[in-house]
Amino acid sequence: MRKARHIPILTKEQIQRFLEAAKSHQMEELLMVALLTGIRQGELRALQWRHVDLESRTIQVCRTLHSLPPTQRDEEAACPWRRLIVLPQVAVSALHSQWEHQSLLRKQSGEEWSDHDLVFADPWGRPFSAKSLLHTFYQILDEAKLPPLHFHDLRRNTLAILLSLGVSQPVVGAILGHKVIAMTTTLYAHITPFMLDDGMRKWDDFLG
Repeated sequence: MRKARHIPILTKEQIQRFLEAAKSHQMEELLMVALLTGIRQGELRALQWRHVDLESRTIQVCRTLHSLPPTQRDEEAACPWRRLIVLPQVAVSALHSQWEHQSLLRKQSGEEWSDHDLVFADPWGRPFSAKSLLHTFYQILDEAKLPPLHFHDLRRNTLAILLSLGVSQPVVGAILGHKVIAMTTTLYAHITPFMLDDGMRKWDDFLG
């Protein structure tokens, strides 16, 4: 039987080193949102501004990106499922910065800008490739002198840290979009946006 791989859970000091190291990279905001929300890599690369409401501090996650560049099917597909994520204030601030930075890039690129409405895109509006995302992720881990992690381990860290901060298991499951929740909606029907908001605000207190 294969031994289960140990997944390091980052300490507060390690998280701060990770976020600090990410500041010198163009994927800073993407990686911050990944850690704080547990959104999957493909979901982050597919996230569009139309599904982001910074005033209400929410994201509607409903698509994942499988192709590069997006095909017409990717662009036009209706959301087959949705989950609501309430953002901690630190993530909202990061996305405000992302919007301003992207607006500047859009003006600089002019007609070369590919408008896919993507929240996280390269300097020409195109989605990041999985390869470039992982390259940057591993580079940041090295710069921050952190233990080896897979990108999906950020999601495991989101789960472990929110639980350690006292967020209930059903609320954490709803944030992460665990499949069991989709199959047992009556069990989780009592989870309200207020409960999600209360859970995610614990990140702001934790990072202080």
